[in-house]
Amino acid sequence: MSTSGEITLTICFTVLVFPGLIGNILVCLVVFSYRTMQTPINYLFVNLAVADIITLTFIGPQYIFIHLFKHPTGTTGDFLCKFITGGNISWIGSVASVFSLVTISFERYNAVINPYSQASNFSVTKVKIIIVCCWIFTTAFNLPLFFVIYYNVDKKFCLESWPSVTSGKINSTFWLMVVGIIPAVIMISLYSRVVCNLWFKKTNEFVQIAVRRSR
Repeated sequence: MSTSGEITLTICFTVLVFPGLIGNILVCLVVFSYRTMQTPINYLFVNLAVADIITLTFIGPQYIFIHLFKHPTGTTGDFLCKFITGGNISWIGSVASVFSLVTISFERYNAVINPYSQASNFSVTKVKIIIVCCWIFTTAFNLPLFFVIYYNVDKKFCLESWPSVTSGKINSTFWLMVVGIIPAVIMISLYSRVVCNLWFKKTNEFVQIAVRRSR
């Protein structure tokens, strides 16, 4: 990448990262500062905010501050790639963010479709268990990246080195399905049902009102 391209990329990430950090930190502060805000859905929003904070924080060393220092090589360089400059931690936050959005879609679906069902409602205890499971799964899901990333001296960037081309393709396909297609299908399906339910419910109410008035 040319110098002008690197500068443009750094500026873009800077504009995105710092306002994002401030906004997500404010979300956490508001929820934990007021007891009335500490509801199951708001805890899910906090989990989403924490995931975004982690993502944005570890994007910084990879795309913003990488040009301000000379990246070490060898074992030290590989270690930094795995935990700081390679973006592995930011990917953990990204995956956690996706699963937080999926969980929120389930919560909203149950709140609208089954508002009086105790079994499907999200309690604070249930949400905390979901959040813990989310982070355990997310960390395990990203674990292979810590074994394949290294610092490439020629490219001056952290790259992945899979044992074979096939394993790299399998990993990419797995990511596409688990983090991309499946969550998207779930959220589109749930929110579509929510919108349809609210729309037809509202339409039926208008019809009933019109019938009453006609009488």
